[in-house]
Amino acid sequence: MDPAYVKACGDCHVVYHPSLRNAETWEQLLRQLDDHFGEDASLPADEVNHLRSYLEENSSEHWDTRAANVFRYDDPKDPLRITATAFWQHRHANIDPTVFKRRTVGAESNCNACHGDAAAGRFAPQAIHIPEEKTQ
Repeated sequence: MDPAYVKACGDCHVVYHPSLRNAETWEQLLRQLDDHFGEDASLPADEVNHLRSYLEENSSEHWDTRAANVFRYDDPKDPLRITATAFWQHRHANIDPTVFKRRTVGAESNCNACHGDAAAGRFAPQAIHIPEEKTQ
């Protein structure tokens, strides 16, 4: 992933693979950085322009994975928060909510905790491993 994208987004939260949103949804997120899920994530215009180019070039329209194929058709009325989308909710419906509170997972948004190939945007079933809570 682009180092500028990883720095700009990863300083505050887990960095999502760009294929998990279509270009229109990424644009919507970039236009609302002053109120990014309740936080001011404003960036200088040149950084926003760089991120816009990177995210557009690597959005779901440019990938052929199951996740990208689903998110390619995001409706503008769909939630911007990935974990609030119908697809995410459906795919994770059978996971006990306490799993996401484990120290080894941390949050619903931490894809990398369970999906070994999340950073590559693949999300293959065989790469899923739900970590156990470490006991002392």
